[in-house]
Amino acid sequence: MRLSRSAIDLRQPKNRWSVSTVSAMSGKNLHVNVGSSAALTAYYPVAYTASKWALRGVSKIAATELGPRGIRVNTVHPGYIETEMTATATPAFREAMFRETPLGRSGTVDDIAPLVVFLLSDTSSFITGAEIPVDGGLTAHGGVKSVSDAMRPEAEQHGS
Repeated sequence: MRLSRSAIDLRQPKNRWSVSTVSAMSGKNLHVNVGSSAALTAYYPVAYTASKWALRGVSKIAATELGPRGIRVNTVHPGYIETEMTATATPAFREAMFRETPLGRSGTVDDIAPLVVFLLSDTSSFITGAEIPVDGGLTAHGGVKSVSDAMRPEAEQHGS
């Protein structure tokens, strides 16, 4: 996330701007960056994951330092979302993601957009420094869903 005087003039009096780190977009007084469920797990590949973990730190620091100026900074961490990037995923990768995602499916941009709109609205005026996964439960189980699935009776695993 780039916070510079060209994006946010820190010399100005207190303003009510919101920075939501979600997707590669920028506006005159805010920058919106990409978060990911990779930032909440030990994920592959290393460079991608490291960049998302770094974004978490920058977002937390920005929320702390810019809060007194009325600037809110929040991070949304999408999971496996149907995009151009994930369209090239191998079938094995897709199947593995669905197995580890409690909701058992990929997300869509429409699963993310309402949260971003909310975070950029005045309705969320007291939310800053938050990290919100939108990942179908992928990061909720700490990597042990397969163990949990193996321990449940077969009928329970399939919703019977």
